[in-house]
Amino acid sequence: LLHGQTISQALRGLTEQMEVTAGEVTAERIAVRDATFERSFLVQVLALPAVTLVAMFLMITFTAGIVRRVGLIRNNARRLEQGTPLQEPDASGDELGALSRALVRTGTHLAELQEELRHLATVDQLTGLVNRRGFHALAGHQLLVAARTRSAVALLFIDTDGLKHVNDRLGHSVGDALLVEAAQIIRETIRTSDLAGRLGGDEFCVLLIGDPELDAEWVVKRMRDTEAAHNAQPGRQYRISLSIGVSALPPGRSVTLEELMDAADERMYQDKRDRNGGVRQPRPERGLPA
Repeated sequence: LLHGQTISQALRGLTEQMEVTAGEVTAERIAVRDATFERSFLVQVLALPAVTLVAMFLMITFTAGIVRRVGLIRNNARRLEQGTPLQEPDASGDELGALSRALVRTGTHLAELQEELRHLATVDQLTGLVNRRGFHALAGHQLLVAARTRSAVALLFIDTDGLKHVNDRLGHSVGDALLVEAAQIIRETIRTSDLAGRLGGDEFCVLLIGDPELDAEWVVKRMRDTEAAHNAQPGRQYRISLSIGVSALPPGRSVTLEELMDAADERMYQDKRDRNGGVRQPRPERGLPA
């Protein structure tokens, strides 16, 4: 009986210990499960939305960058079509960057070609002055500006005397040199703001625009002095002579370029007759080679 009682107490203590251990294990497992559930809840409720927001932000940033770079290419293409200067190209090393740089290089090359074509279309290749087309376009615009700003205007119509005689006696190369020298005399006389052009053959025009005190006759006197200085140079094959007609316009008055040129042309032939002792010279059609 004593042994049975002892064994019963031992069994009862073991059972109680097992129950305590089972409760602790169960509680521990429940705590682990709750912690796992809590972490899962935090991941689902906080981490996943945060990751989603970061991914959306990165995608929006990337898309905005692509849109901006494509917009730069589109804007440069529009500028190229309008003929305005292009913006700096994309410096990235990917395909969009290469396309942007290629577009800017193409635009720069086209602008250079257009400027060269414009130069060829409006500049006289022999003398370097503007040609007939360029003079009419630029002078017409400057006359409109002068009318708005009430600036004085004067036009010089210049004819190079004796070009045909020089061509017949010394050859056309010397005649070309005569025209180049006439253009040089004009450049040495006028200001850089004045417009000088070769209308064709031996005829030149100079448009003077200045303040109300503009004195065209003083410009003519300077041109005569420059002409005399060139003729005084030693070893010359020919003597240069310029017939000059002046047509002045008071400030604020509006007139067409053709009217101004016709008046100066008539005075130029009067100057030619006076310089030739009153002998009337044949009047070739304006703008054609003499």
